[in-house]
Amino acid sequence: MTALVDLWFATLDMLPDDRRGASDDELGRAARFRHDADRRRFLAGVHLLRAVVYDRVGDPSATIDRTCPTCSRQHGRPQVVGHALHVSVAHAGDVVVIAACAEAAVGVDVERLDAVGRDEIASITEFDGLVEAAGTPAQVWTRREAVLKASGLGFALDPRTVRCEADGSVTWSGPDARWVDVAVPEDVSSGYAAAVVWLRSEPVEVRYRDARCLFGLARS
Repeated sequence: MTALVDLWFATLDMLPDDRRGASDDELGRAARFRHDADRRRFLAGVHLLRAVVYDRVGDPSATIDRTCPTCSRQHGRPQVVGHALHVSVAHAGDVVVIAACAEAAVGVDVERLDAVGRDEIASITEFDGLVEAAGTPAQVWTRREAVLKASGLGFALDPRTVRCEADGSVTWSGPDARWVDVAVPEDVSSGYAAAVVWLRSEPVEVRYRDARCLFGLARS
């Protein structure tokens, strides 16, 4: 049976801008952001993630644990306690995305196309002098960061030790993994690159879900 990775893309104006439903740890993390735009993006991700988890597992009290494996602070890969569901969250500009997979750990990333240049990725793309799969700087960046997120280690894993191959495989020190570029839906926003990674050797089916339905919003 083919594994599924579901993706929900949303813009900030689709999501609540309040603290209801956020845990104390999440509220504390939000309060530490210096810029209101960063706080807004983080809380939007919190709301969308909780809506996705409820949609997938049907448990309104499901706990989302963000404990970092390297420092034990609450900024690690989100884990749905007591349920066989792997999730990942990313946000950039006015876009938030959630990836969910029941069969394997998953990582997702999104970046504005104009936010990442060749200089920004030069220090992370060198790997034994070889060139990885072609793409825009933002695409190269999102692939690498999606691997780091799927690993659960984030930037504790040196991105210079990761290479996303043209055949969709990943060369790194971790388990078998595959990646794919994904498009931000045109009716959500434009000018973004995104990628998703899953920790298994077989290809999966990537399925787009409508985030509006999670909040009772009709498609315009």
